[in-house]
Amino acid sequence: MGIVLKIFYFSLFIVLLGQETIAGGDSSCNRDVELCINRGFQDCSVFGIGETSGCLKDVSFTSARTLGNYVCSAYSDENCDGDSFGITQPGANYGFTIKSVKCEC
Repeated sequence: MGIVLKIFYFSLFIVLLGQETIAGGDSSCNRDVELCINRGFQDCSVFGIGETSGCLKDVSFTSARTLGNYVCSAYSDENCDGDSFGITQPGANYGFTIKSVKCEC
C-alpha cells in the first residue's frame, strides 16, 4: 500500500506542477514582443517584457506584435501613460509612435 500512495502523490505533484507552469505561475512571466521602427514590421527587435520588469520605456516604434497568444499594451507616452492600444499576435501598425509597452501575466 505504501508504494501505491507514493506513486499517487508523485503523480499529483507532477500534475499540479504542470498546471502552474501552463497557467503562468512562473514569477518571471516574460512575454516576447516584436517592436518595429518602421511600419509593416520592418527593422524589428524582440523584447522580453513582464510584470517583474514593469514598463518598457524610452522606445520609439510604429508597429508591434506579440510572439505568443497573449495581449500587451502599447502607449503613446512614456511610463505607460497616454493613449493605449492592445498588441496582439497578428500585430498592427499604430497611428502614434509607441513610447512604452507593458505586458501583464
